[in-house]
Amino acid sequence: LAMLDQDAYDRLLWACDCNFVRGEDSFVRAQWAGKPLIWQAYRQKENAHGAKIEAFMTLYCQGMAPDCAGALRQLWRAWNEDGQASAAWPAFWSRRGRLTEQATGWLTRLQAIGDLAGNLVKFCNGKAK
Repeated sequence: LAMLDQDAYDRLLWACDCNFVRGEDSFVRAQWAGKPLIWQAYRQKENAHGAKIEAFMTLYCQGMAPDCAGALRQLWRAWNEDGQASAAWPAFWSRRGRLTEQATGWLTRLQAIGDLAGNLVKFCNGKAK
């Protein structure tokens, strides 16, 4: 796949049923697409990337049905660690309807937070009073 500008990349993420992304910037964009995703973090010293993946999965999987959370965790770990993603894929993909609902719900949570600039203005206004 050739390099895309940001708008074209976003459209591609929105058009896909499931997004495999690598790196933090693409990870953020994929969350905003509201589709199931698999994130491959850049490897870091002392397995710092593993801690990031686990922390995100803990937050993301809150309230998720245990079988869906387990399938997601298994695939993400396989994709990032042991290379056995093909064995984990069927369990993940068979739950794609519920995983899509989870991704949509996660997007709604992100949207409710507001944008960084707006939140910073609110914070500063609160301190100035």
